[in-house]
Amino acid sequence: MSSRLEALRALFARARPMIPLCGPINWRSPTLLGPFRVIGDCLSDEETLMLAWADTALPIRSGDVGIWHLPTREPGPEPPAGAAWVPQGEQEATKWLVTVNGLDWLANKFFAVKRDPTYHVPFARVIALKSFPGLPLEHPEEWRRLKEEALELRANPPQRPDLIVFPHDLLSPAAVKAAILGRARDVAAAAQGSA
Repeated sequence: MSSRLEALRALFARARPMIPLCGPINWRSPTLLGPFRVIGDCLSDEETLMLAWADTALPIRSGDVGIWHLPTREPGPEPPAGAAWVPQGEQEATKWLVTVNGLDWLANKFFAVKRDPTYHVPFARVIALKSFPGLPLEHPEEWRRLKEEALELRANPPQRPDLIVFPHDLLSPAAVKAAILGRARDVAAAAQGSA
């Protein structure tokens, strides 16, 4: 028993201080979820195991980190132009909500996508993170695959009005907002130049 206790003490000795992401946290809230494991690589410059806590009763506001239900579509042919695709499943993703000029965007350090309320459904606001540098990642092959996909997206960004791929990592909602505003200025200037 003491070896298990020693292992837990060693784990918490390596942990960084908890990072609260909102005001005072009600640890007794019946809508509090966690801790659950996450990898901080999409919103921070670290690839490390983190424990996260979220609250399903708190609204996700601009600048907050939220957990979102996102539909997925099995790989296959694109639907004909103008036809809607049918979601084949669902996944959860942790993203910043960034509101710019009345439009909501979901973002991580690699890209921002315009939020479609029909498909991007808020689930909970992340309220706290605790990082454990040096611990092995769960399913490292999956995390490598996701990172490779993000880097491929960055290398070959699709030209879509609802997607902005960042040329380098953006590590705050303010930096994401500046990039979205910059893209809007570029689009407006291009439209004015072609008129």
